[in-house]
Amino acid sequence: MHNGAYPFVWPRDAAWAAITLARSGFVAEAKEIVRFLRDITYRDVEGWGRKGFWKQKYTTDGYTIWSNPQVDETSCFPWATRFIFDVEGDLGFLSLNYDEVYEAALASSQDSTVDGQLRYEDSVDLMFSMNLWEDTFDVTNYANASVIRGLEDAAAIADVLDQNVCPGGPGTCGYHADKALFNARASDIRGGLDARLAWNGENTDISQVGITYPFGIYPPGHARIELILDRINGVATDTFGQNHPLMNFSGEFQDLVNRYWGDGYWAGGPWFLSTLWYGAYYAVRQDITPGTADIDNHKFRIDLLMDRTGPMGFGAEQIAPTSALLYPGQSDYQLQTAYPNAWESMSFLTDAVMLFLDYRPDAFANTLRVRPKLPAAWPYMEYDNLALGAGRFDVRVESLTEKAVHRFTNRTGAAAGFDTVVRIPAGQNPCTVLVNGTPVPYVADTGIGAVAVSGALATGANATTTVAVWLFHPADLNNSGSVNAADFTILAGNFGASGATRAQGDINGDGLVNAADFTILAGVFGLSCP
Repeated sequence: MHNGAYPFVWPRDAAWAAITLARSGFVAEAKEIVRFLRDITYRDVEGWGRKGFWKQKYTTDGYTIWSNPQVDETSCFPWATRFIFDVEGDLGFLSLNYDEVYEAALASSQDSTVDGQLRYEDSVDLMFSMNLWEDTFDVTNYANASVIRGLEDAAAIADVLDQNVCPGGPGTCGYHADKALFNARASDIRGGLDARLAWNGENTDISQVGITYPFGIYPPGHARIELILDRINGVATDTFGQNHPLMNFSGEFQDLVNRYWGDGYWAGGPWFLSTLWYGAYYAVRQDITPGTADIDNHKFRIDLLMDRTGPMGFGAEQIAPTSALLYPGQSDYQLQTAYPNAWESMSFLTDAVMLFLDYRPDAFANTLRVRPKLPAAWPYMEYDNLALGAGRFDVRVESLTEKAVHRFTNRTGAAAGFDTVVRIPAGQNPCTVLVNGTPVPYVADTGIGAVAVSGALATGANATTTVAVWLFHPADLNNSGSVNAADFTILAGNFGASGATRAQGDINGDGLVNAADFTILAGVFGLSCP
């Protein structure tokens, strides 16, 4: 590999990687990244008497390499801290890091006294700084979305501490005032960001997708993010009437996505990050759309990139055009630039794969929340060893003709809750929803085919909880829509069989066709599902 000796750390990249690590179960490593940012990286003391912004880039022992103020290097600290808390639920971790959360929220939302290139532009209610691509200073949509996320997470952290650790009870500590300050600043910048997005004049840039993923400032499907996607896809123009798509419609990079319009870095090839970011938006939009087209789009982008990984299975910053091969003797080496950068080449790829499950940890509420989105090509998928507090859990998602199933395995056995959304064909009502064979309440959105189910997970090591959304009643053996004589005939013809399937009459799933199955069928004979 070229460019292998590159011992540098961007705080934004590190914080994003910490979130990736925590989401995928490596909580101790994620907390070490927070410790590195807290204790090792150098920051100047600002005029307000506390440490200010994180620098653009450091060595691995915390010395400043590039000192420019890039606001998303700072706003990321509360974001990462809160996410790790959501996975682990440790109030001590929040308390330990609160001073730095507070400093990050201040430094990312007001003028720096150390560097005038980091400032709050009162005329537009936005932060001015270096952009994330490190090639211009301006107020940018991505950077300000990251600031809002950081401020709102700082406010949420202050609220958790206010409610749980104040000796005199909620409202008696400074956390309450901090929460109000951070939320007020976030509200002001939200207004500024909305006005800038309405202007629609910023250069077409994949990072603008950040307003929805990962920062959640606008929900998927909102007009603001849909306009950005239309511009990326070349079906909408900016405020100046310019059509500047990022999608490659032909050539060696067909269906891959560039960083921004006019990118000339290393001949301007697409990035792993930009293509994954594009797919990630469709993955989160699948929550509000029927069928599987959006999640299939996401899978398609990942598949394209997996075909382009290097000899160790890693991606890179950028996939250079074949015309830009600059190293002697390298006839086919295209992963040219900054090969080991973790954010671009590894953590975003991990995040992209995790989006099929869409794990939303909530350790403080002791609840495993998932929003699985199964591509059409996959009959099932499994995720093992998800971390929630001290617990570990496996999740299997299946899509069958007669039902959709989410199966949770409680590997460590302690009590916890689950909250999931099971996807079924749009326009179809569930026939019945069962948790471990027992009917339970649910909320169905038939417009998109989404069935929300929550409850308690079975306890005990490796105990399983099976959520089954039946499109046909289990006793409707031939999936005709009603339980009738034809189903009785099927059961009677296989009575006494062992190793049987539902289609052969095993209604209760015990592998036998016997009197228990007959009793179930008789009890619902004549039933029709909606």
